[in-house]
Amino acid sequence: MNNDTTIETTPKQQIEAWAARHGVTMTTEFISFSQSRNKAEKSPSLNWLVTLRNGDRDIITTAYSAGCAHCPAYNLSVRECGGQNSMMRHEAIRMECENGKAIQMYGETPRLTTKPILPDLADVLYSLSMDADVLDSGSFENWASEFGYDTDSRKAESIYRACLDIALKMRAALGDAAIQELRDACQDY
Repeated sequence: MNNDTTIETTPKQQIEAWAARHGVTMTTEFISFSQSRNKAEKSPSLNWLVTLRNGDRDIITTAYSAGCAHCPAYNLSVRECGGQNSMMRHEAIRMECENGKAIQMYGETPRLTTKPILPDLADVLYSLSMDADVLDSGSFENWASEFGYDTDSRKAESIYRACLDIALKMRAALGDAAIQELRDACQDY
């Protein structure tokens, strides 16, 4: 009788298991779209200030955004919007991105609930692990080349520096081995 049973886990479960092993938790503060770094964008987004913690110690506090497809209202049906799917759905999404709370349809009127819209820890960790890839680049020029940025671009250099800042803070708090373990867990996410 073979006692070697392998339990398959999803990439999300692997990321969540990594967080549990390393005592990583997250707190969030919602930022209204109109006050966010993305306010000039055409489509609204959900925005937070997220803080990763390890026990009672902060690892990093950074802005995190999710596109409007992450809004609960994005999946509203025509019937739920009183037959005016695009107009009511657009208004419901706008309300959610501005207030950080899910809406509920009352007839043709969207109303905010008290249920907050929160980012998923696995999504945030995945995003930060992608930023931590900057540590493998060795230089801005290598990083820019790898990700298709112009090496003469100030905007690209600003993005590089922001990724490097995130990666260095995470490495200082968690160590190289834990960062590599997170990156491995995020590989198929």
